[in-house]
Amino acid sequence: MKHPINGKAFLIYSLVWILIIVIHAGVLYNLFTFPVIICLADAASFYLILAGFGMSYYFAIRFSSSKNRITLQEILTHLTGVIIVVSLVAFLHDRIMRAWIENEDYFGYLQFSLGWRIASGVMLLLILVLIYYLYNHNQFLEIQQSREQDLKNMLRESEMEMLKFQINPHFIFNSLNSISALTMSSPEAAQEMVIKLSEFFRNALGKERKDVHTLADEMQQMALYLDIEQVRFGDRLRVVQVIPGSCMRHKLPALILQPLYENAIKHGVYEQLETVEIRTEVKCREGLLEIFISNTYDPMQKSSVKGTGIGLKNVRSRLELMYGIPDLVTIERTRDMYRVKIVVPQTDDQDSDN
Repeated sequence: MKHPINGKAFLIYSLVWILIIVIHAGVLYNLFTFPVIICLADAASFYLILAGFGMSYYFAIRFSSSKNRITLQEILTHLTGVIIVVSLVAFLHDRIMRAWIENEDYFGYLQFSLGWRIASGVMLLLILVLIYYLYNHNQFLEIQQSREQDLKNMLRESEMEMLKFQINPHFIFNSLNSISALTMSSPEAAQEMVIKLSEFFRNALGKERKDVHTLADEMQQMALYLDIEQVRFGDRLRVVQVIPGSCMRHKLPALILQPLYENAIKHGVYEQLETVEIRTEVKCREGLLEIFISNTYDPMQKSSVKGTGIGLKNVRSRLELMYGIPDLVTIERTRDMYRVKIVVPQTDDQDSDN
């Protein structure tokens, strides 16, 4: 791991020790009236050596304290280590100053100041040790948060993939049954339906699929789906789309509309013999893409198809997972009309059209 005292931190670290040296030299000059050069030499030689040991002491903390907590044994170990380091620094300082300075009064001061010099050095190093522990703790928390975020992202991606491919198997089975029936009555229509079904699933499940694409891409994909259903239901299904051209470049999750169309067909076309209209209206304004999908139904007809609500839950969950905003799906029901509205936030600046 990189040493925490680097770059700007090293500059601050150096300035702090320089300030301590200046203060110590000033106090020494005012109290003992030693020459300025002796005062500066005394302070600089002691605190610069101490600063060097202080930087190297980080590695002792880094490799001996692997857990995210401080034990009593670690406290005693570091306290002992700091006392030993400061005592060594005081000894080196004494040897250096005695070899360089020739002043009997100063030698008396060296012996007199040994106790408080060691005490002040121990205090300064313990403060530094505390800072190192706080740094390690912060690094530990950042690593934990990063791992948790990675796990959340992996879970979110898994949920997104599961929701995206939760295509109702009834659609597949019914399409295959329709193809089987058409092979006898209308081979050309059966072939067309196989081609559309193949293209639909190639786009939905292919390796080059995208999580987000334009509304134009989505409607092209939904056209394949609706064409397949059109073959099944014929004139009983009428598709109407009111989509401004300026909205086509807006973005939305891939295949987000398929469960809504499937829901409209299941609870509309399945339940009636008359023509059922599935209408799509789109608005784009103020950084939002609004899509309305509605279908007519017979309120007097008792439903024979029991829905589980998976389709709408799928859409709600995908939008909330992707954009982090709840309630992006709303349902409106009138006497003979069922309408679902979804709102897709847009992250890019795009032209709007009401």
